[in-house]
Amino acid sequence: MTHAAPPDPVSRTRWRWAPVGILLLLLCIAPVVWLGKHLFSQDGAAITVQKSSTPIARRSSEPVASGPVRLGTHGTAVSSVAFTPDGRLGVSGGSAGDPSIRFWDLAGGGSIRRLEGHRSNVKAISFSADGKRMLSASADGTSCYWEVDSGKVLHRFGPFGGELWTAAIAPDGQHAVIGGQDGLLHYLDLSSGNEITGLAGHRGLIEWACFSPDGTQLLSTGDDAIVHVWDVQRRTEIARLADHRFPVRLALFSRDQKEIISGDHDGGILLWNVAARSVVRRFVGHRQRIQGLAFLPDGQRIVSGCADQTARVWDKTTGRELGSFSYPAPINFLSLSADGRQIITAHGNGEVHLLRLP
Repeated sequence: MTHAAPPDPVSRTRWRWAPVGILLLLLCIAPVVWLGKHLFSQDGAAITVQKSSTPIARRSSEPVASGPVRLGTHGTAVSSVAFTPDGRLGVSGGSAGDPSIRFWDLAGGGSIRRLEGHRSNVKAISFSADGKRMLSASADGTSCYWEVDSGKVLHRFGPFGGELWTAAIAPDGQHAVIGGQDGLLHYLDLSSGNEITGLAGHRGLIEWACFSPDGTQLLSTGDDAIVHVWDVQRRTEIARLADHRFPVRLALFSRDQKEIISGDHDGGILLWNVAARSVVRRFVGHRQRIQGLAFLPDGQRIVSGCADQTARVWDKTTGRELGSFSYPAPINFLSLSADGRQIITAHGNGEVHLLRLP
């Protein structure tokens, strides 16, 4: 008679623990799958994950730039930044405690020059097209017109009724506008050092003014949440673009002057068609005050800087975010070089950063 072999106790134990092994295997695989899903976007673009005290590229769906680098620091918060027209130097304006204007070496970093002429925050800096003259506006209520090479103040405008927030030299180099808490745009003759007229139309603080590339029109924004459009020759207001729900920090023309981009205190960015005077696109992503905007030279991308400590690059046609860069402190202002290859940012912690675009 043939007897069946008794069950193998080892085999019995293996089968008993098999479900547990499968469960452990799934627990090991799941984190790998989760990481793969979150470290890459749907289009396969890598998302950088680092722990660093220096600014890093936070997310990018296509190569945009290698990341910002620190040029140096003021003693206190930096209120404004600009490039010299030739793009060789960066310029920044400090705040109370260090209201100096500093020039920065973009190649090697570090401050190479310092001008002093204001007693409080330097809120705006604007250059003439040839780079020989500079206009600054300050919270001390004055505006200084500088000869850049000598550092001499050629004219001092003001003091006006309260802080000045904005200054812009016209493309002709002969005229300029400044504005601030008194709600007037002061139109200046830079040769004589006289104010020609005051343009009334705002309700409350004026935060920004800039000329169109051809100098025929002027944009201004402020607490009334309106983008004001002015005819420069007639010095009259010709349009009001009113689709923002919050104060408008700034606005500027595209290079062909067919579009306007504007940004407000709640992170809203609007693209306007100038001829139709209507909004054609909204860019969603920022949640705090927009502190800088620019059209890139290709006409297809827009760059923004925000108090949420990020600078972002957008596709103008689709409104899609192409890249985002994080900084260690809120951005107080952002400026683009004339060739569109460099971005300089001013920060609340006193630092000035440079970002080079490909």
